[in-house]
Amino acid sequence: MGDFAGAIEDLDAELSGNAGYGPALLVRGLSQGAMGNANAAKADLKAAAEALPESGEAQFAYARALIEIGNASRGETVLRRAVALMPEDPAPLNSLIRLLVRQSRREEAQTLMPRAAELSRMERSAKPGEIRFEGASEAKR
Repeated sequence: MGDFAGAIEDLDAELSGNAGYGPALLVRGLSQGAMGNANAAKADLKAAAEALPESGEAQFAYARALIEIGNASRGETVLRRAVALMPEDPAPLNSLIRLLVRQSRREEAQTLMPRAAELSRMERSAKPGEIRFEGASEAKR
């Protein structure tokens, strides 16, 4: 386990001069979450998501924090935004499917499963260092 407390101290210093710096808020929020400080993580991740509204990573991290503290409704809204911002990443979509299943919304979850399976296949078939673009033909060998 990393030195999250030290990282948080460094990020506190960074944020003292620029309180709304989204990347630092994101990392501090993730560090707070790793240390089990759910409310502090949620506050930082909310601020990061607001500072970085087009960052799928920030939206996804905030959504996970909301769901973890029991705010599934708001978490779902933010998670759907992350899915829209990260259409080629299976992680946010898989999280949305799990949330829907936990809420007994299986039919809705099932409509998303083919896309999740496709993304997972694409991710597994990519070679290390290979970049895939949607609509691109087979990668050159």
